[in-house]
Amino acid sequence: MATRLTYTTGARSPELDRAFETALAEAREREAEPLAHLVGGRDVDVGEAFTREDPSRREHVASRAREGAELVSEAVAAARSAQREWRRLPHSERVSFLRAAARLIDERKLELAATVSMEAGKVRTESIAEVEEAIDLIETYCAQIESAGGFETPLGQL
Repeated sequence: MATRLTYTTGARSPELDRAFETALAEAREREAEPLAHLVGGRDVDVGEAFTREDPSRREHVASRAREGAELVSEAVAAARSAQREWRRLPHSERVSFLRAAARLIDERKLELAATVSMEAGKVRTESIAEVEEAIDLIETYCAQIESAGGFETPLGQL
């Protein structure tokens, strides 16, 4: 589908409307189960669940587990540990991973946009633009990293 939406440009088409409605119907058919926290590459299914509703229909959308300082500390420690390995990768490899993530988001764009609509009550053009903006930001940052040589500046010699 060639239609491209942003917050300031783009236009809907009948094809886009049909595809979005299909994605939205599929999202509404899925059972809204509590989502686990993702910490250090593993699902952590802890915490008290709370209900979220689709603001446009007042229907149950999802439950998310809430957790306190202990899980947050674990997540921050895992992120710090992963950052050391991430930093050791050449910037070209990091950019490659980020662009792969952008491609995956693009492949699921309407599914993700439907979820944004359900959880935040946004209209289709706003929810699609939000997902496309995420893709654009990843690409923008990748281009900046490449143009700056990975922001690696050798220190001077004494």
